[in-house]
Amino acid sequence: MASGKLGKVLLTANQWALVYKVPQGNEACFNINVVNVGTATAKVYLAITDTGVSSVLPKDHIESGQVLEASGVLERTGIVCQEGESVYAFSDKTDIAVRVHGFEDTL
Repeated sequence: MASGKLGKVLLTANQWALVYKVPQGNEACFNINVVNVGTATAKVYLAITDTGVSSVLPKDHIESGQVLEASGVLERTGIVCQEGESVYAFSDKTDIAVRVHGFEDTL
């Protein structure tokens, strides 16, 4: 059973990136922190899906085009996911850091 940092990534512009996937046989409760470490304003998208990055649909979004100023922070808390669900992040700019932290529990 993992706890603490579950995943992190520095985004590349205009590409969905896998941040964290709940392992089989587990469920997870976690928070997502997003920080703009660059100098340009960015639009950020977050999605949770069980079908993979090629199938991220608007219905999977938990943030859609959230504007994040330079040095700005976005935090989503208390997210609960089941086995096989994945957190993906996307931005129109580089230098966006995303971290998922929380805990996993066996089913």
